[in-house]
Amino acid sequence: MNNTLEKINHIYRQMQDSPNQLSILLPQIYSIALECKDYEGFCILFCWEKPLSENKDGNISQYNEANKMLLASGVSVEDIHKLSKESFEKYLKMRYIEGDKVFTLSAREMEESFARVDTMLAATDVPKELHPVDLYFRSETATNQKFSILQNRQIIEKQYAILQGFITSKLAYYEILTTREIRKSEMEKRVKNSKKIFIIHGHSEAKRRELVSLLRDRFQLEPVILSEQPDQGLTIIEKFEKYASECSYAFALFTPDDIVTNGGSTIFSSTAKCYI
Repeated sequence: MNNTLEKINHIYRQMQDSPNQLSILLPQIYSIALECKDYEGFCILFCWEKPLSENKDGNISQYNEANKMLLASGVSVEDIHKLSKESFEKYLKMRYIEGDKVFTLSAREMEESFARVDTMLAATDVPKELHPVDLYFRSETATNQKFSILQNRQIIEKQYAILQGFITSKLAYYEILTTREIRKSEMEKRVKNSKKIFIIHGHSEAKRRELVSLLRDRFQLEPVILSEQPDQGLTIIEKFEKYASECSYAFALFTPDDIVTNGGSTIFSSTAKCYI
């Protein structure tokens, strides 16, 4: 998991250094999507790497590689078919630019288009040494050409911005997910070796003290009772989460005067003198 976090941070740095080279990063990002089991995100990211074909069968065949990667990650064939369909529909919604018109360029093709557009704009410049009449007509033509080129560039930039936004949101999600897993793993290691035992008790103070004494003196464990711990400005839930997370086990102590209810109905009542 730490390795995954390092990959995410590395991608962030690459995006900052080269914001118009997302196509190079896509394979790295969708491999992280597989690690995080975000299979829908993987499919959509994979789609951005490939150009859209007007032929439906052509699109299906070029995504066979994605299906193989999903299969290798343990996704069932049935789930892959469902994922492919649903994720491709979501991907298409990101590619609409006007009515039913879909923008078909892949991430790499959009990046190549940026360079071509700059070259095309430079080619429309009109030499100033032309005859005034020629200059007039050439300037009008050049203006129309520039307008058309800039319109096309704007469409490409909008599509590229959508991809950038999607990647950024996914990386943030993977970062949160990975950090959470790292903390969970660290907590599990800490708790596994913990001698702390969380005590849930009812009305009987005598039985509570007896249990605490038994755990502490006979088994050399550290009983934790919430009411005895410092609040430290925490709410009751925050306090419970803090101290319970440090314990490896919990004991719930019930005596006959303790009744557990839910919605007015009794769901537990101890008939024994002491029930753990």
